[in-house]
Amino acid sequence: MVKTEKTLVLPSAGLVLIHREEIEEKRGRVFVTQDAQKKAAHLFIGKAVAVGPPRTLESGQALPMPCSPGDRVLYGAFAGWDLGQTPGLADQDEMWLVKGEDIAAVLR
Repeated sequence: MVKTEKTLVLPSAGLVLIHREEIEEKRGRVFVTQDAQKKAAHLFIGKAVAVGPPRTLESGQALPMPCSPGDRVLYGAFAGWDLGQTPGLADQDEMWLVKGEDIAAVLR
């Protein structure tokens, strides 16, 4: 659960709210922005801000969530929804709602 000045976002079952990290990397004398990195790697790094409850299969088995709030995660560039582009959620800049199954790794 994340409460901002205007909006409270509670991820539904199987979803994770992620704040995308802005990373700049210096290679020699050239700064490489995250936009350039994502085109090359097709992956983002972010921090799990809120984690919804586990998704339940038809068999009744609960799928465990791959991360906990506060974990740094690696996820696909084409995964999830950019909340900053959603009408009424402009205060959620750099916040993404991603399926738990789209998280590739937890970074420790």
